[in-house]
Amino acid sequence: MNNLKFTRKSRRLTQKELAHLLHMSTSTYIKKEKNLDYFKVYEAIEVANILQSDINYLFKE
Repeated sequence: MNNLKFTRKSRRLTQKELAHLLHMSTSTYIKKEKNLDYFKVYEAIEVANILQSDINYLFKE
């Protein structure tokens, strides 16, 4: 499990809920979480803020 998914689940957020907070469709968010598409820099920063986590931790490979 990648760090983003692990952190999202530990915060008890679904993919749908996090997608809504990011103002994107659930399917778009799922693609990005699965690394099938990339987060824009501003989206990655917002994800880190919402999850209250370090951006480097969330997106390291």
